[in-house]
Amino acid sequence: MKKLVEKSTGHRIESTMAMIEPFAIQDVLTGIKIKLTVSKQYSVLSIDDRSYYFCRENGKFDGMSSYFPPYHTKEA
Repeated sequence: MKKLVEKSTGHRIESTMAMIEPFAIQDVLTGIKIKLTVSKQYSVLSIDDRSYYFCRENGKFDGMSSYFPPYHTKEA
């Protein structure tokens, strides 16, 4: 139905989801860093070193990534 209305009116129907502005905070009690960034394709929710990717077009979860610092060994 949504596509039919969009096609007949020429207007895109936006979802009723609320928009959230990009932000970055650090929880003062736990020290956890939380950040929301957006690009043309994704909304990215980052919690500490893990990022969760959501498609901006449909809001569906698209995957995750983790940051692993380089592993350094001490040479004898």
